[in-house]
Amino acid sequence: MFRALETGQVFAHICKSGAIGKVHSIFEKAVNIRVENKLVTLLCNDIDIMPSSLVSETPHGAWAKRIKIDENVLLTPDIIFIGNTAIIGDIVNAPMWTPISNEAIAALRPIHHEKIISNCRLVEKYLSENAPPPNENFPTKDISRFNPLDFIGLGLGLTPSGDDFLAGMLFSMHFMEKLTKVKNPSLPTLIHVISNNLQRTGEISQHFLHYALKGAWGRNTENVLLTLIDSDTDTLYRAVKKKLSFGASSGLDELMGCLFGIKEYLANV
Repeated sequence: MFRALETGQVFAHICKSGAIGKVHSIFEKAVNIRVENKLVTLLCNDIDIMPSSLVSETPHGAWAKRIKIDENVLLTPDIIFIGNTAIIGDIVNAPMWTPISNEAIAALRPIHHEKIISNCRLVEKYLSENAPPPNENFPTKDISRFNPLDFIGLGLGLTPSGDDFLAGMLFSMHFMEKLTKVKNPSLPTLIHVISNNLQRTGEISQHFLHYALKGAWGRNTENVLLTLIDSDTDTLYRAVKKKLSFGASSGLDELMGCLFGIKEYLANV
């Protein structure tokens, strides 16, 4: 049995209440569990915490040797059982990660738009020099010509590039609304179109977009958004580098969406 290191808010609540589920999918660094109509995720060590995930001391590659798809899962306040085996323990002592509060975001004001734009350009420069070229279909300007339907399910993988880009847009636009307390007319439309067309992509990506639609980001995304507001270059680059380590291209795709969302938000408020 491996020790829980940290939980997200949603995962912690499910464990506290107790639940029964089934193993949905197994990967080198993660296991998805279906609990009723939602997915929650067990993560290996050194993986970014998300609202519906639990990070444990489990080493990479250990899941495939221990569990199988469709096995029964029992989530209790302190132990997670898969089949008849206790897989994760000491949940009650694991710290719960919570995103920065709306009040704390608002306290970051006054906002210097020029600084944010400058930091966005620094990130674009860093990505051009240190990351593979982004998807050529990604827009770089003019949200008036942007159609989210063109991006839902676009690309390969469990979370296609288009979905990761949309998630980044949603995260950054939610963040900017909380930061500026100014509504952007583009955001409700974006939310409406994506939420009504989730069937265009796969189930795991739907799960990810479900949280993005609510602005429920993970820690590495939050760190990037906070450093874009007002930070020195080294701190900004460290946050970006950490985000790039997420998935094959998911971190890059989400970052591109974040940058696009921020620039378009600032252009319309």
